[in-house]
Amino acid sequence: MIQLVRYSTTRGALKQIQQYQLVNVIYTATPQQVIRACKSDLERTAVMIMNGNQLVGFFCLHVGQGPLSYGETEVNTILLRALSVDDRFKHQRVASDALAELPRYLASHYPMIQTILLAVNHANHVAQHLYLTMVSLIRIAA
Repeated sequence: MIQLVRYSTTRGALKQIQQYQLVNVIYTATPQQVIRACKSDLERTAVMIMNGNQLVGFFCLHVGQGPLSYGETEVNTILLRALSVDDRFKHQRVASDALAELPRYLASHYPMIQTILLAVNHANHVAQHLYLTMVSLIRIAA
């Protein structure tokens, strides 16, 4: 079962981040890049996609300036960016299950959020298709 967990610097999490396999980084950032960005920008939060105790995916949630950079003016909006799935777990519904879990995570950690804005590269047709299947939950920023 997929769970969303805020990134922490526990030894187990650090080890799994080091072992994370992501060959194609054309359309996304690595977990290490996301973590660095979150350390330098307090409006960003790194989130781990877990299947039990196994890290299977990673992304960043960005409030404030994140949504504003896509033209969003509503303060109750959060931007999801740099979503990736460990290559060993691709084609196992990790991303779609994580997106389905996202409203519950946001209700718990960001109760003021009413809109999820997804950042997607205009050439990333796979991500666009996934996001469009989740359209009842989200708005898309291309």
